[in-house]
Amino acid sequence: MTRKAARRTQQTEECRLVAERLESVPDWIWELSLEGVVTYSNQIVHDLLGYVAEEATGVQIFDLMPEEDAAKCRGLLAEAVKTGEPIRNVVTRFRTKDASVKTVEVSCVPILRDGGKLEGFRGIGRDITESVTRQKIAEETESSYEAVVENSRTGIVIIQDQKVAYANPRVCEQMGYSRDEVVGTSIWKYVHPDEVRELAEAQRRRLAGEDVAADRVARAITKSGEIRHFDFRANVIQYKGAPAILLNALDITDTVHAQEALAKREQEFRDLVEKSSDWIWQVDENLVYTYSSPQSRDLLGYEPDEIVGKTPFDLMSPEEGERVSGLVAPMVEKREALKLFENTMLTKDGSLVVVETSGEPIFDAEGVFRGYRGADRDITERKKAEALLRKKTSEMETILHAFPDVYFWLDAQGRIINYHAVDPEELYTAPEQFLGKRFSEVLPEDAVREIDAAMNRIRETREPQTVEYPLEMRGEQFWFEARLLELPDEQIMVIVRNITERTRSALQLSESRQMLQLVMGNIPQFVFWKDRDSVYVGCNDNFARAAGLQSAAEIVGKTDYDLPWGETEADSYREWDRRVMESDEPQYHILEPQLTSAGEVIWVDTNKVPLHDAEGNVVGVLGTYEDITQRRQAQEALQEAEAKYRSLVEETMVGVYMIQDDQYIYANPRLLEILGAESEDVLGKSPLEFTAPLDRALVAENIRKRMLGEVKSIRYGYKALRKDGTPVDVEVHGAVTNFRGRPAIIGSMVDNTERKRYVEALQDSEERYRQLFEHSPDMLFLISGRTGTYIAMNPAVTQVLGYAPYDVLGKSPWDISPEFQPDGSNSQEAATALVQGQVGAPSRRFEWVHLRKDGTPVDCEVSLVGYRFHGEDLIQAIVRDITERKRAEENRLRLERELERQKRSFYRETILSVTDGTLDICDCSDIEPFIEAARQSVDVDENSQVGLARQKVEEFCLEHGLEGDRLNDYIVAVGEAATNAIKHGKHGKVCMGDDDRAVWTVVSDEGSGIESLILPRAVLLRGFSTKPSLGLGYSIMLEVCDRILLCTGKTGTTVVLIKDKAPHELDLGGEFLPDTWDSIPG
Repeated sequence: MTRKAARRTQQTEECRLVAERLESVPDWIWELSLEGVVTYSNQIVHDLLGYVAEEATGVQIFDLMPEEDAAKCRGLLAEAVKTGEPIRNVVTRFRTKDASVKTVEVSCVPILRDGGKLEGFRGIGRDITESVTRQKIAEETESSYEAVVENSRTGIVIIQDQKVAYANPRVCEQMGYSRDEVVGTSIWKYVHPDEVRELAEAQRRRLAGEDVAADRVARAITKSGEIRHFDFRANVIQYKGAPAILLNALDITDTVHAQEALAKREQEFRDLVEKSSDWIWQVDENLVYTYSSPQSRDLLGYEPDEIVGKTPFDLMSPEEGERVSGLVAPMVEKREALKLFENTMLTKDGSLVVVETSGEPIFDAEGVFRGYRGADRDITERKKAEALLRKKTSEMETILHAFPDVYFWLDAQGRIINYHAVDPEELYTAPEQFLGKRFSEVLPEDAVREIDAAMNRIRETREPQTVEYPLEMRGEQFWFEARLLELPDEQIMVIVRNITERTRSALQLSESRQMLQLVMGNIPQFVFWKDRDSVYVGCNDNFARAAGLQSAAEIVGKTDYDLPWGETEADSYREWDRRVMESDEPQYHILEPQLTSAGEVIWVDTNKVPLHDAEGNVVGVLGTYEDITQRRQAQEALQEAEAKYRSLVEETMVGVYMIQDDQYIYANPRLLEILGAESEDVLGKSPLEFTAPLDRALVAENIRKRMLGEVKSIRYGYKALRKDGTPVDVEVHGAVTNFRGRPAIIGSMVDNTERKRYVEALQDSEERYRQLFEHSPDMLFLISGRTGTYIAMNPAVTQVLGYAPYDVLGKSPWDISPEFQPDGSNSQEAATALVQGQVGAPSRRFEWVHLRKDGTPVDCEVSLVGYRFHGEDLIQAIVRDITERKRAEENRLRLERELERQKRSFYRETILSVTDGTLDICDCSDIEPFIEAARQSVDVDENSQVGLARQKVEEFCLEHGLEGDRLNDYIVAVGEAATNAIKHGKHGKVCMGDDDRAVWTVVSDEGSGIESLILPRAVLLRGFSTKPSLGLGYSIMLEVCDRILLCTGKTGTTVVLIKDKAPHELDLGGEFLPDTWDSIPG
């Protein structure tokens, strides 16, 4: 054989081997011309697309693709022809012979001939249809679970190693944090300090496997410092391969506050009824009293128990009863309110009192009339003059100017009647072009469609609505959010906010995610082949780079032990080579680890097929693999996420459901609990079967809107039916999702029955409180304990003081008071102390002077009651005008003082006359000179000190010229005066002094003084005493003293005993003195 013939034979054999290798590869191998015509195809095309190799050869490869994919691949081929670069890992679709579609991952490398001329491309395609389908289903499942968790109305938290590992948006919103601020921080940072120890112990026991109650109520502290109440459920789960605590937290702060507010309102109602000056009553359908407030005592003289069982007509004269009965009967028959009509009632003592009666009809839950509840006000002394009430300025106008949003007011026909815009640039057109018009006459059709639909919904549901729409303004596209609120008289307020930046950010984020998914989808492939001894014969460039080689040629002659992967991996690779070659059967999807040239361990999905020579003998093995590390990690994460989200959904404290084809296809345990049913009772059934008949149309319409794409999501309440037919108030929030390639509704359901009951009870309590607040004749103020300013007032303030609400609200008590109170205290300082001291203190009552708007003072009696509401200290002030009462008291006191003065003057003159000028009833100013001139003094606080006082006086008198019997008699008188000071008063004091003519002794005490009525007897009638004694005190003093000065009052009594040093020419002994009291006429 010639050398040329041998070379030709060798080339033929090499071609045959290559052809056999290509036929043995499990993927579709083809060659293309530069125009995209298939010039070669292996037989795998039949398994993949249903064509035999001959049918595929000579066909434009783009004709085998859908038009969209063909256009993409034409562009890629044109670019590859231009650059000569390979095409790697492109995912595209092919149409099979039977018109179905398969997803294929393709790669192409250039075919170069002599001189490096590009003649075509050799490509490989792998069927990844099933893998893509599985991945899509898995992603939809994860997306569905994630949507439930991310949009759940309950807070969901995962705790691991005492730290927050995950927190859904709802709990972040409730706590006021972003997710980045929460994740990774200690869970105890958010728990109320009083509950940390108990919750930490429960968590430790739960992780240790002990039986710990899953449900409990605890307090949390938000970012702003607010304390909120949560009803949570805790369970142990596996999270990222380690134990963790799953918390489902339902914010029940409103319910707790409603309970507290209900109790507070009921207490306020009782307090207000007890302290109101109006008589509060309740009668049954026969107008028989069933309740009476204590004010019946003041108004009619009856105890409340005496009123109950009577009718109003029993408390009137027959004529008045007949008149009032004629007025009331038609109102009762029509169940109308009793509107401020006057009538006259009889008190218990028979006197008349005119009252003003108001009453509201009472109906039970079934609407049956049960009587009236009302109040009677005493208007007998009612003031006729009432100040005019100024029109209240709208507070909303002030608030609107503080916000940058644009506001529109629409009338009942949808016409724009007013607007507010801080920045005119935010307006789509000038005001004169839209005022008096509808949005449909001003805005583009797309925006009008959204707004009109929201207006229809708000009129149907009476609930606020929010829509978003774009507008072309100033050559740019802007996005706006419109919030629609219902106003009285069927008017609507539209609040428009520019959300352009937020929308653009969302779009950019979406594009970034799409790009990331595209990049992650381009996973490179690796191809190699070995001989019978597992020695490498060749590979592609991807494999060469993975093996740490500069080029594919360097692989020839190497074994797996020469490459970067470890010995264990090399043994495994060679063992699989041996199995394939010995069994002469391919092995697909061998999952195995690989150590890369960079020292990293990756996971690969390997396919190996045997290679044969011309005689069919196995001569080697061909392998392809792809790096599935990221896919494997994603699958593991997906499985973990699916388990996590499923656990979250199963354990959440709200009902979670999924509806498809108008049937429940999923219901979590909480939803079954709300409906009182088992899984088989609900799944496959229509939601309308568990809906009250009156609400079925509403539920059906809302399902239709979402399934047709009219709205993305919706939140509303309705009355559901449990399996046993019991109605239950629920609130649902559902959104449209895609489940297994078809639209479905995924949503949550919350049982609002208990909350609704508390809200209704609170509203009833608030209405009773409001009625009393608005109609009380006393002035009622609500004061902030923090600022000391008025935050609410009733109409009586205007009636009594003449102030309109805007004159008072926001001001402090001293702003409507004089600078100083009658006791001299500064009004501002006194009011501040009273308000601050009332926080946390029991109620108090005091008198105060306010100023009317015209500047005249008003005497008031004030009752303060402090309480705490929603974390704020508030003070309720009940202020009663007592001007008339004070004026009457002052007149009475003035008369009493004048009578006392006249009486004392009469007694003084009479006593002075009958004692021949000896005893002078005088004022303190007459006695002060004697006290000031005194030379000695001694205190007398008890009987034992009387002797010492007598001794001191005796020594003083001897020293200053008084002696003998005159001194002895004088000392007896001083002893009597000192004894009286101790007996009738307290803290007596004796002072001594003299002048050229006489000595004197001043005896004073701090007792209650001698009353005017008994003063004459006490000083003139021998033997008279106000206390058991000898009763000779003043009689002895009159007998032995030359002059006596007596000053007595409520603060004590002072007597000055004066004795001349020289005797008078005529001195009668005491036994000759007449009983002077007998000489007083009458």
